[in-house]
Amino acid sequence: MNLQEATPIVLTEQERSALEAMMRSAKTEHVIVERARMVLLAAEGRSTRSIAAELGTWPGRVSRWRRRFARERLGGLHDLPRPGPAAHYTVDTGKPILALLDQAPPAGDGRWTAALLSRELRDVSDQYIWRFLRENKMTWRRANRGARPTIPILSPRPPRSSASTSIRRTMPSCWRSTRSRTSRHWSVPRAI
Repeated sequence: MNLQEATPIVLTEQERSALEAMMRSAKTEHVIVERARMVLLAAEGRSTRSIAAELGTWPGRVSRWRRRFARERLGGLHDLPRPGPAAHYTVDTGKPILALLDQAPPAGDGRWTAALLSRELRDVSDQYIWRFLRENKMTWRRANRGARPTIPILSPRPPRSSASTSIRRTMPSCWRSTRSRTSRHWSVPRAI
């Protein structure tokens, strides 16, 4: 039977103190603490199987972190970056949205909506259109409340008035009315 020899781990004083600090810190992730413990036990000359048995894991995992620490030292204890899928929408995706908003909506529709824009663009979802408008602080707003314009005016959202929030905060609790979930009647809580 051909058994592979375990990768020997020799620590410097700085590495040993850094590993011990990782294990003591409450802010260190559990997996990093576990990997640091594996390396410290390996530095004591323990076998991979005995470390795995003590930590309740499998020997292949101990062997992986042992080899990775020997190769990359302390930086090897952290996970490699996982890039995830490529971005579906790019910076240029917003340009056709803005170009369509400058045009008149399709015949029979009074104004553009996210669903209409999505239908016209075909490869952009309406959720992305809403996200794009929110990120650019744009809202749907009509020029004249009584009339329905054919082209909506996109403008930045107005700032929240601090006067209305201060009035709400100073209003006593006895004036606030609530509706009970089980009852169809409104009730006003009494002030104590």
